Amino acid sequence: MEKKLSRLFDYQKFAHSSELADVLADVDSRYPMARELSDDDLMNVAAAGSMMDSCNGKGERPKKRT
Repeated sequence: MEKKLSRLFDYQKFAHSSELADVLADVDSRYPMARELSDDDLMNVAAAGSMMDSCNGKGERPKKRT
């Protein structure tokens, strides 16, 4: 099973794909100021929705869970 998943998700198969290069170029052109998020920035990402959805209604950040 692991070998099968490895073959399905092997990036090297797609790395030189002209179709993928076109998609990446299109996204890069739409978001010229995009940057990679730091680990600290990723702490603010709400995977299930926007960060405001997880706020308490006053625009304050939710408390960190421990």
